[in-house]
Amino acid sequence: RDQPRSRGLGDVYKRQDLAMRMRKLTEENQWKELAESSKDVDFSKWPRCQALGALRMRAAANFNLKNGNESEVDLKKAIALTPGQGNNASDYYNLACNYEQNLKDDERALDAYLKAVYISNDMNKMTIISVLQACKILSVQKRNEGALNVLGRIDFNKASPPSRLRLYSAYMHMLVALNRKADAITKGEKFLQFQKITVKEEEAIENIIREIEGGTGR
Repeated sequence: RDQPRSRGLGDVYKRQDLAMRMRKLTEENQWKELAESSKDVDFSKWPRCQALGALRMRAAANFNLKNGNESEVDLKKAIALTPGQGNNASDYYNLACNYEQNLKDDERALDAYLKAVYISNDMNKMTIISVLQACKILSVQKRNEGALNVLGRIDFNKASPPSRLRLYSAYMHMLVALNRKADAITKGEKFLQFQKITVKEEEAIENIIREIEGGTGR
C-alpha cells in the first residue's frame, strides 16, 4: 500500500537534490556540468515554481556555453509559466541577449528587448540595458525614429544618475542623427534644469551641447 507514496517521496527528494546541485553549479559558474547533468530532465513535471528556477538555470548554462537554441527553448518555457507577468521581464531580457549574441538574430532580439522594457515594473539596470540595446539595433538599421519612440516611452528621471545620463545622451544623439540639433540642445538644456542632476551629469550634458553646437555632435 505504501509503495506509490514511497515512490512519490523518492521523486521529490531526487528533484530537490538536483535543484540544489544546479544552484551550486550556477553559483560556481560550472556551466558545462550544469547543462550536462540536467540535459534530459523534463522540468514540466516539476511544481511550477521549481520548474521556473530550473529552466532559468539551465538556460543560463546553455547561454554561456553558446548553445543558443537550447537556451531559447528553456527561456520560452519559463515565459510560458508566467504569462504577462512583470517578473518574466528578465526572461525576455535573457532571451534578447541570446538572440543577439548567440543566434545573431537582431530582429528577434529587438522584439524581446522591447517586451522586457514594456513588461518591466522597474527602471532597473536590466530595463536600461534593454532600452539602449533596442535603440542600438534600431540605429544600425537606420530606424532612428523608432529608436526615438522607444526612448520617449520611459521616464529618464526615474533612473539612477549613471543610467539617466546614458539615456539623455542617447536621446540627444538620436535627435542629432535625425538632423534635429536644436531639439537635441533643448533636451539637454531641460535636463540641466533638473533639480536632482549631479555634477558629473551636468558636465557631460554641457559637453554634448558644446559638441552639437560645434557641429561635431553625433
